[in-house]
Amino acid sequence: KVDVVLIAAGINKIQVIKLIRDVTGLGLKEAKDIADNGSNVKEGISVDEANQLKKQFEEAGATVELK
Repeated sequence: KVDVVLIAAGINKIQVIKLIRDVTGLGLKEAKDIADNGSNVKEGISVDEANQLKKQFEEAGATVELK
């Protein structure tokens, strides 16, 4: 199991916030806090799911790390 960690939102912060909300179901404020400060987006998920999320975030311009 791996964690998806947002390192930086990049230039398309609004898209990244929307993606965080879609993935986590969090509210706008919580998603914005993750985009601003970096944090775990999803924890304890399969490697396949994590790679899919990483790809989505990178396409939105974010920097993501899998741990």
